[in-house]
Amino acid sequence: MGGVVDLAPSLLGGTQSSTWIDNIDCVQQVVFIWEFLLLIRLPMDQSRDLSRAIGELLVFFIDSVGVALAKWEAAAGDDAKA
Repeated sequence: MGGVVDLAPSLLGGTQSSTWIDNIDCVQQVVFIWEFLLLIRLPMDQSRDLSRAIGELLVFFIDSVGVALAKWEAAAGDDAKA
């Protein structure tokens, strides 16, 4: 999550992909997002709005995962947590 927190502001700011492309390893485990960023990075370089929209989705993802994890931990039994 820390890497995504660092990546999202770069996308929100419309930074060129040459500056953030080396930092996408943080989302490599989520193959869809990783491949999507690789495929759409050149159009993102052309459109700051597109880059900002994708950055906003990543920020939403960060918040959603945190909320979902907190709810799961509150409802899960000790067996599931182990």
